[in-house]
Amino acid sequence: MYGFKLPVRKFIVSLKFSEEHYLPNFSGLILRSAFGVALKKVSCIFRGRDCKHCPLRNSCAWIYLFETPIEKDNPYLKGRNYAPHPFVLTPLYSKDDCLVFEFLLVGNSINHLRWIYAAFSILQDMGIGKKRAKFKIEDIKEYLPDGAKKPVLSDFDYDKKPFLLEDFVEYRLRNFNNKLNVHCITPLRIKNRGKYTDRITFPIFYKTCQRRIKILSEFNDAKYKYIEDIQDDIDAYLQNSRWHELTRYSVRQKTYMNMGGVIGDILYIGDFKKYLPVIFAGEILCIGKNTSFGLGKFEVR
Repeated sequence: MYGFKLPVRKFIVSLKFSEEHYLPNFSGLILRSAFGVALKKVSCIFRGRDCKHCPLRNSCAWIYLFETPIEKDNPYLKGRNYAPHPFVLTPLYSKDDCLVFEFLLVGNSINHLRWIYAAFSILQDMGIGKKRAKFKIEDIKEYLPDGAKKPVLSDFDYDKKPFLLEDFVEYRLRNFNNKLNVHCITPLRIKNRGKYTDRITFPIFYKTCQRRIKILSEFNDAKYKYIEDIQDDIDAYLQNSRWHELTRYSVRQKTYMNMGGVIGDILYIGDFKKYLPVIFAGEILCIGKNTSFGLGKFEVR
């Protein structure tokens, strides 16, 4: 038995550029940073003030999404100052005049949807990339649990009751065979014994999915239930997978940061039926490090 009561809303957004632009092959690094700047611009009324001492800190959309509060004595992320970002921004593809990306919101971040929409609205004129290329929001669709996409741009419902993570998982469970092919679409950054690894055995993969569900559920007061014990009779074969390096410049830390991970296919063979709910939940949430940049997106094929 399983149960994932974490609220989620997931959108696919299409941007159309009105002028020449350049974005790197993986534009999530730039898009996420630009979104953060725009969100702070629309939500902050005390420009230049230290956020740590802001009287509106507890209701600020930017604080919640980018410096998600965490209690110092929490048992799940000891030594961390912030909880994991409660959103995932994943570019799907970019062409000469358009950019399409997915935007996932989980838990309490959904309450800030008005500010998020406003941020992307002003980002149209602010522009993104080195040349600050301007664009228009051409289309927004919301994912439904059955995989369908509902157009919402012309009639956006901010207060619609969100789906639950288990609604999406239930649909994905309907079709499956005894081979589990995990296609890593964006770099999958997973640590094993304190070091990033390109050998992702099934126990490592499954426990990473578990951790993602557990932490997001705990920090959003959402109930969850899944199988914790893993059998040792499942084999892993790395097929057409490789380590893909990414770097980004952090303005806050004033240094370049490595953000590489595994891309390609990982084939697992065995009896996976009881593990699938956790895996499909991880497919929706993305897993590993730096998920807010769109890393850790995989698809079960």
